[in-house]
Amino acid sequence: MKKGMRALVVGAGGIGCPAILSLAHGGVSKICIADDDYVEASNLPRQLWHWPEDLGRPKVDSACEKLSKRFPGVSFEPLFLRVDGGNAAALFAEHPVVVDATDALESKLLFSDIAARGGRVLISAGAAGWRGQVMRIEPGGSCLRCLFPEPVQEGVLPRQAGILGPLAGLLGFRAAAMVHKPLGLGRGTLHWIDALSWRTGVMHIEKSPQCPCHG
Repeated sequence: MKKGMRALVVGAGGIGCPAILSLAHGGVSKICIADDDYVEASNLPRQLWHWPEDLGRPKVDSACEKLSKRFPGVSFEPLFLRVDGGNAAALFAEHPVVVDATDALESKLLFSDIAARGGRVLISAGAAGWRGQVMRIEPGGSCLRCLFPEPVQEGVLPRQAGILGPLAGLLGFRAAAMVHKPLGLGRGTLHWIDALSWRTGVMHIEKSPQCPCHG
């Protein structure tokens, strides 16, 4: 990623917070943060931009307030809304790169579809319990539909199963690092980690000719 670029981060939670920190350090000039959630006490151990005095505040306001003080040269735009099928395409069109730090598979598949069709780089990161993964999706490459060709039922959400705080931090920093890769170097790669056994690996996801995103 070139310095001065705009980025959209969807989710200001355990993965989104460290991802935003790393992007700001990396020279991204404008970071738009979208989230429709409020700060809760359970967020505080792993979501570094939310403090006890922020309880009940929108996460985007809590995060942008502190980030603006920490990085005065970076523009942070809070969007207190849920990114869904009604607005995602327009938001993605305004940003050449998007970091998906949400925890719902339905949202992740939607974002993958929009990024693949709209020619945007998408870094999709997620975790539950001790395990997590980060995948880079870019124009002309494979996407989450290539990885999940069959319909997948939504399981237990990470916020319900719990997330290991340090694991969320690692995934957030990894997601930001994958943003900076030149086009082609990170295409269709999924990095996974099992923090319980400390096993890590990389999967290369082949582009499926039946995938509707590339039809």
